[in-house]
Amino acid sequence: MGDLQSVAGHSTQLGVLEEDEVLFVERLTAPGSVVNITKIAGRLPLHASSAGPVLLAHAPSGPRERVLQGPFASYTEHTISDERALRAELAEVRQRGFAFCRGHIHPDAAGVAVPVRKDRRVVAAMGLVVPNDDGAWSFARPLMLAGLSLSRALSGTAESTTEEAPRSGTGE
Repeated sequence: MGDLQSVAGHSTQLGVLEEDEVLFVERLTAPGSVVNITKIAGRLPLHASSAGPVLLAHAPSGPRERVLQGPFASYTEHTISDERALRAELAEVRQRGFAFCRGHIHPDAAGVAVPVRKDRRVVAAMGLVVPNDDGAWSFARPLMLAGLSLSRALSGTAESTTEEAPRSGTGE
């Protein structure tokens, strides 16, 4: 995470699924970075932060369906606020390999998060909080590579498998 923060110049964070929330177990803040409300040991709803859709997209169907029933707390006008929108976001996360949430928690911030796997099972989500501007998409690729590297380290593997490799896509 420190290497990613050094390259990206923005705050990084690591979250895990804890009941119906993201529990942030690590956060590194970059000087002068955009607003970031997460705190170590802090929690956010799964539908709101970028780590949430990553964790929820790979969660067992029981917990996923429970969260999909709502309610959906709204932080900004861009926060996902209904089941249909959240289902669509989860499908996008699974297809492209990362979550990209512009202005869901704060209008000035965008969250980008990727799955962290151990032995092919998603155990965490690693993310960046970046300015909500046209350059936000550019952080997806370095984050995907960092997530793959962390997954390899956790799994003790030198090579990725098709299931571990993130799909490309920038949305541009």
